[in-house]
Amino acid sequence: MSTEVSTLDFGKGSINYEPNTVRWQPGAVVIHDADAKKREMLMVVTSYHSKTGECRTKYLYPEPGRKRCYLNDIRYLHDPARFGLQVETTEVQN
Repeated sequence: MSTEVSTLDFGKGSINYEPNTVRWQPGAVVIHDADAKKREMLMVVTSYHSKTGECRTKYLYPEPGRKRCYLNDIRYLHDPARFGLQVETTEVQN
């Protein structure tokens, strides 16, 4: 059974998978709905924006020239295990 669904519209923009409802804790590793489902695209939750409530994330494997911090609605941030991606705790560096 595939976890992928056709592009859906849940009111605030298109989404490729069922919206996430988990409020990730800082240090949690996630993957963005729109990113390729590969290790290089894993992100770590760093905090939440105090005014908007959006989740602050950064890539575990940043590429040169890429922004350092991203603000995301939690519904776009999925558990990597859902896509067969495993993460070692030693990989997570805040």
